Formats: sequence, structure tokens, C-alpha cells
Amino acid sequence: MKEVTLKQIGIRLEGTTKIIDWYGHTGYIEMNPVILDNKENVTEDEIKLELNDGGFGCQSIEGAIVDVFILFENGYKELDRSETIGNITDEDLEAIDEIYFS
Repeated sequence: MKEVTLKQIGIRLEGTTKIIDWYGHTGYIEMNPVILDNKENVTEDEIKLELNDGGFGCQSIEGAIVDVFILFENGYKELDRSETIGNITDEDLEAIDEIYFS
């Protein structure tokens, strides 16, 4: 059987952000994925700096559910962990589940 060794080349962040729009309403939007080249690991503070509104435009980003993937050469990615960042409540989690998984 063949054995393959892959080199890690970075980190990819994907997720859903909780935003406050310009009218003061709460909403949830998929963030644009962020690739951090040549990173072995990423901290919660580093993730916070990369949260985005997917280009939608908003008053503020309140928090996010972020999946952290390890990127390897040849396009392979592996889920490392999921992080809940900022002001995310159980109601937010239920709303996100309703939007994306119903």
C-alpha cells in the first residue's frame, strides 16, 4: 500500500457571522473564507481579526461560528476545530441551524 506525506501550508477560516445591520437589526451571514498562508496554528484573537461580513456591509460584527481548517499541499484540507467567537447565544445557534440546516 502507498503512503503519502503532505506538508501543511496554512490555515483556512470559514463560518457564519452575527451582524448588526445599519437599521439595528440582527442578522447572520456567511463570511468570506480567509486563508492564512504559512500559519501552523491560529489563536482566538487572530480569528477575531479576520471576522468579516462577506462584503455585505454592516454596523458591527457581534460574533461568529468559525470552522478552522488546516490546509495541506495538493488542495487537501482537514477540519481542526470549530470556535464560537464573541457574543453568540443559544438563540443565535438555533437561528443559524434553522437558516443553514433546515
